[in-house]
Amino acid sequence: MPRTSKVRRLPPELREQLHAMLDAGHTLEEITAHLKALADAGVEILVCGTCLSFYGLTDQLQVGTVSNMYDIVTRMQRAAKVVSL
Repeated sequence: MPRTSKVRRLPPELREQLHAMLDAGHTLEEITAHLKALADAGVEILVCGTCLSFYGLTDQLQVGTVSNMYDIVTRMQRAAKVVSL
């Protein structure tokens, strides 16, 4: 039985955003490079470790810090400005 694409296993909202960026002509490498540039500029990128594990993507994390949803939500509530993708 063929394995399900990891992109197909993502939540619909993330799939839509990913496909919109790809449809606009961006490659996964470009998207990753932009996120790395943000991180290099001091933007803190937090990634939910439980989500990474659930979707089987833990070993593929290229940008950001593995965190947990409690920490992510707490930081979002306290932040003056939040950018979500």
